[in-house]
Amino acid sequence: MTQAITSTDTSRNNLLMVAAGGLVSGILTPLLPTLIDQIVGLPGQLRISLIAVPFAVLVFILVRRFSANPRWAAGLAAIITMVAFVCAVNAAIFIDGQTAGAATDHAISARRIDRRPGRDGRDGAGDRAAAGGAAHVPPRGGRC
Repeated sequence: MTQAITSTDTSRNNLLMVAAGGLVSGILTPLLPTLIDQIVGLPGQLRISLIAVPFAVLVFILVRRFSANPRWAAGLAAIITMVAFVCAVNAAIFIDGQTAGAATDHAISARRIDRRPGRDGRDGAGDRAAAGGAAHVPPRGGRC
């Protein structure tokens, strides 16, 4: 069973080749969006998946070379890698869209706290300094 999962030879040269492949993949992946944006007529999800191709090729080569699995398993691993990449990018876009106003709300709350008088009757900066510099930010729509 162990033989089917991994290969027994892991020499230093093999690890250097894996590192070189990761480096090439890491350099190509950020360069692809500008090239892919030049192609007219591709839907957004396909564009995102094309950006994942260098990393998927690396996964294919690694699974094929360092395991005793058949070629279809390496292809399936590459496809799953591309799907996971698309899902991760979509999740990041969704979260960014959901939190777009959060920084503004926090800045407004922090300004409101700055104007609130402190225990010494001034602007409250002494209270924040005494508390270690941390300002208490009330929940949205709530009171302290």
